[in-house]
Amino acid sequence: MPPPTAGGGPGPVPPDGCLLQSASSGVGYCDSFYSCNGGTDYLQVTCKDNGLGSGDCYCNNNTGVQQYQVSGAPSFATCDATAQLCLGGGPDPSVEEECTPTFTSNGATSCQLQERCTQELEDSDATIARTRSVSCSGADPVTCYCDYTGNQFRLDADSSEGACETIIEHCDDPRVPVGEGPVTCEPRSQQSGMGYCSVYEECLSETDLGDGISAVSIEGRNATCQTSTSGGSLCYCQGSSVAVQFEIDEPSNGLTACLSASEICGTGGELMLDGETSCLPSNQSADASNCYASLDCTKQGSIGEQQVRVHGFISLSCSAQGDAYNCTCSSSLQTQSLQVEADTAWDACSSAVTECPSLVEPSFDNGSGVGGAGPIPIPMPAGGRF
Repeated sequence: MPPPTAGGGPGPVPPDGCLLQSASSGVGYCDSFYSCNGGTDYLQVTCKDNGLGSGDCYCNNNTGVQQYQVSGAPSFATCDATAQLCLGGGPDPSVEEECTPTFTSNGATSCQLQERCTQELEDSDATIARTRSVSCSGADPVTCYCDYTGNQFRLDADSSEGACETIIEHCDDPRVPVGEGPVTCEPRSQQSGMGYCSVYEECLSETDLGDGISAVSIEGRNATCQTSTSGGSLCYCQGSSVAVQFEIDEPSNGLTACLSASEICGTGGELMLDGETSCLPSNQSADASNCYASLDCTKQGSIGEQQVRVHGFISLSCSAQGDAYNCTCSSSLQTQSLQVEADTAWDACSSAVTECPSLVEPSFDNGSGVGGAGPIPIPMPAGGRF
């Protein structure tokens, strides 16, 4: 069934395979709820007038949210057209868009360009619209950022003038960001002292797209280490695709351990685990009727070619229930309950903590911070750009 005509009849016309459950329309809006595929799926569509001659439309179903701009004042037909788009996976990619500038600024050191792009819907007088924009700055090279996709580029040019018009056509390129080129890292902050260090790096890779244009992929890496009882370092590193805590041989008496930890996480190697899991209590507290404890668990493994001993955590809580204590052992992977008999809350945790490792498996790559405190936030460069 083709998309319904946006200026069609007054009543809603649900797309094939869907039944209309409810609908409303008024000045500047429409709202429709559909039951699809025999009631196993749903689709909620809402459109509101954006003051630019079209409606901002959102459809929410079992798989997520999609957004479109549909020309004309929102009506029942607007919601129906949007529903058909959402169920059909979006507009036909073979139909070209027509883009016209809505704002432009051009100079030797910077430029900005915003365009409104429209696309006709087949067998309908409706069109869909979107806004795309790009900003560039500098020279030799010019750096550019696509505001609506987040893709970043470098252009070999001695001026930013005209760069926005060149780069905006690449903002939607499905090949970027790719990050296939060699990686270079630059420190943005470094700290070290007796027994600890911290490093934040920005790591950049470029992929040549031809015509002097490179797609840029940037990853922020954060690594912290502290000297462990073994004489090596207990390190935590976090990047865009990895967050893990592990031990290495270098002591944390300078930046060496943190730089090594950052490099290990940046290899892109998969965390491979081997051997038995060993857990030891790391802290415990109690009051009159409740107690809390945590276990630090270790396991041998490797990231790429680097051998490491990774750390994971299990938490425990117990509360008095009559003459016994109800306890819960938890990790990010699972939760299990048990009941123990004890004279005090402290004794309850002391007893249950020995049972937790046999009940739940700790997660070794979920980004837990030192001592299970949670992920360490990554500082971002100003404006989120390179």
